[in-house]
Amino acid sequence: NNTVCCAVHSGWRGTAKKIAQNAIRFMIEKFDIPVSEIICAIGPCISQCCFEVSVDVINELQKEIDGISHYAIKKENKRKNQKIEDI
Repeated sequence: NNTVCCAVHSGWRGTAKKIAQNAIRFMIEKFDIPVSEIICAIGPCISQCCFEVSVDVINELQKEIDGISHYAIKKENKRKNQKIEDI
């Protein structure tokens, strides 16, 4: 029986590239860990009030994550004169 520890940081790019799923798949394949033995914890994450991204980021995320636009809130960024989204 293998004991493995894995830590993954997932910003928006990692999320779009499914880094969490890839890490789990890697542990299963490389270390022969059964899915039933994997314990996963999600730590603190940035919230809508603190994380603004351009519309381009939302568009990139939509290519990989169905329904991500449901979590985005459109608003104007008066400092940069552009549209931004909170996710």
